[in-house]
Amino acid sequence: MLAIEKQQTLESVVIYGDTELTHKFYVVPEQPRFRLDDNGLPVFRFLKYRVPIDRGNGKKGGGFAFFDVEFTVPEAKLVKIKEALQGQVNRLYANNPTKAPEVVLGNITYTQAKAGLNLQSLTGELIQRVVNPGRPSMYGKNITSFSVEFSPEGATLFEQALQGKGGVAQVSYDLGFTAALPDVSAHVWFRASNFMSFYKQIDEQWSAWGEDSRYEKVSEYFHKMQIGGTELDFRAVSQDPETDRKLKDKIQDWADRTLQDAVQRMVVGEIDPVKANEITKPDGFENMTYSELRTRVADFDQWYRQRQAITWTMAPQGTLPNITTLLGKDGQPLKWQDYSAVVDLDDPFFKTLNVAVQVNADFKDLPIYSVDAHLSYTQGTTHRVEDFSFKTPDDVFKFASYIENNTYKYKYHYTVNYKGAAQTFKSPEVETDAKMLTINVDDLGVLSVDVLPGDLNFAQVAQAQVTLQYEDVTHGVNLIEASFTLTKDQREHRLQKLILQPRRNPIKYRVKYFMQDGREFQVDWRTTSAKQIFINDPFSATKSMGVRASGDLERRVDTIFVDLKYEDPQNKFIQTQSVALNKANPFFDWSFPVIDEGTGKVTYAGIIKYRDNHEENIPITAADMATFMVGPKVAGFVKVDVVPDLIDFSAVKLARVSLRYQDPAHGIDEAKDFFFKNGTASMQNWIVEMSDPLRKDYEWFATFYMNNATQRKTPPTKTREPSIVVELPVA
Repeated sequence: MLAIEKQQTLESVVIYGDTELTHKFYVVPEQPRFRLDDNGLPVFRFLKYRVPIDRGNGKKGGGFAFFDVEFTVPEAKLVKIKEALQGQVNRLYANNPTKAPEVVLGNITYTQAKAGLNLQSLTGELIQRVVNPGRPSMYGKNITSFSVEFSPEGATLFEQALQGKGGVAQVSYDLGFTAALPDVSAHVWFRASNFMSFYKQIDEQWSAWGEDSRYEKVSEYFHKMQIGGTELDFRAVSQDPETDRKLKDKIQDWADRTLQDAVQRMVVGEIDPVKANEITKPDGFENMTYSELRTRVADFDQWYRQRQAITWTMAPQGTLPNITTLLGKDGQPLKWQDYSAVVDLDDPFFKTLNVAVQVNADFKDLPIYSVDAHLSYTQGTTHRVEDFSFKTPDDVFKFASYIENNTYKYKYHYTVNYKGAAQTFKSPEVETDAKMLTINVDDLGVLSVDVLPGDLNFAQVAQAQVTLQYEDVTHGVNLIEASFTLTKDQREHRLQKLILQPRRNPIKYRVKYFMQDGREFQVDWRTTSAKQIFINDPFSATKSMGVRASGDLERRVDTIFVDLKYEDPQNKFIQTQSVALNKANPFFDWSFPVIDEGTGKVTYAGIIKYRDNHEENIPITAADMATFMVGPKVAGFVKVDVVPDLIDFSAVKLARVSLRYQDPAHGIDEAKDFFFKNGTASMQNWIVEMSDPLRKDYEWFATFYMNNATQRKTPPTKTREPSIVVELPVA
């Protein structure tokens, strides 16, 4: 596998080494360039309209440029690079030159690819539009095609800009390929939560002699949190600190991009507020209390280890040289007039359909001999039919036809011929108006999947048995099943099967691990649409749980003891953890390795110890969410407003209001004193948790310390009123 830490530059070209083979290298081209045809000439054409064409949207077209770009190393430079690399290998075998192996240039396995043109950002006055397939072929020369339509002013400007020295067309690639991490461990994590608490209380007092009274209170609380980060444990891989620093910076950039991708995937949605006006008191009840909690949580926690397979990205780019700066086979500069023309759009000859046709498939490694494409255009008196045979991924053909009735639609189908097989696959006929027709590998009737080790640690895993399944019963492809065994000595396997249908469905795969200590683990079925399946360690997944304490930790609850247990019966795998939650530590996050995120469950049990020393058991309960609450069951709250506005502070030096709430059955005995004096007397609030929703009564009395050194008291009063108006009693 490609080793990112083994990097060097030869002939201005970046070259990577292999994780295991000292004579295997991977060559990365330095920048994009024009694709050259079989005669060594650039694939480029510039057309300028004699009469601008009306696009119908108030804009006019003035010309077109068509060209192909490839991402390869010139053959002459590749020969020099290989000679230099062979010299390096020979020096490694200086003591035994006859054993020196021949240098092998490996193919980089691209997992993602995009290509862009700087002219795309100029669309408007000078550029009408830029058309390209969006990504290179990812095979062969990584060819991508561009078509640029200019406005009349843009055609005149760029006709001059594309000549002479220099260049104006800048092409950038965004490539991702499979590589192995060096001696580094990376931790990428992200957590987000959205929490909403709603409470509504309605109290009515019915009176047979006077007016009824009603009290209604609504409270809402919203909380949103996002946190994440990356952590690297990097160990030096060379004797040069500057080289190590640059490599560490690149790995840090990769980890940051991985975090950004996770954040974009795991956006926590907003929580809709409760519609308070729709929550009403049932008929026949004087009082009602309603509360609701809503929580949304997203959690990403991933560890990466040495030699784990990752997607490494690069963004090569460069300015394409102007055509007139290139040399032909005769050594003379190319002439602009050979690559440009002025056309009259009123000429019927110009009203043609031009389609570039190519096949995105690796003919070398796939059992495909050829792909024969049949294109036809039939409209009015115009009947154009043409056949093309593709045998390499670099083959690009052009289909052209006159246009009638302003119709650009054509039809095509193709036949796939396989190596050493009499069977062929013929696609259905398709009608399209695409100017760039690409027949993709998944449409060629071959099921091809590679099974490779990712971060498998063969010191712990004796072997990994991988079972693959694919079927498409709707289209006549019955179940295909194959099993492969990955070992230290047998690391790569390939499932290749003729299915004579496009690959429409994902591959299912299951892994059974046989450990060196005799244990066996099996991961449940998974699906993928990728052409390569990387098998990682059985403990490569991580599960995270968040435990949050509920209840009054300030006055009522002393400690909540929680025993956590994760159990995966299928793999006979158990993890346990105990934690004590209290006022100082009201929450706990538990992360632990698992074999399969899709199996196993977390349960918890415990004891709630109250400050009055009585205890309450928490039964064994399944944790259905990644974050859950533990603690006393709260049925509601007693909320009292103490209002001192009627106290006569000209006679009162200090007033004390004493409140007490008792629920012996649930071990609740809460008391509170409030003090008021002249100049600082304002309303105070008292809140107490309830375990019994029907027990709302509390008791209060007031003591007044007079200016004449006497005292006055109100008698103790039981009530469930939501407010107390304190007044000096008559002497």
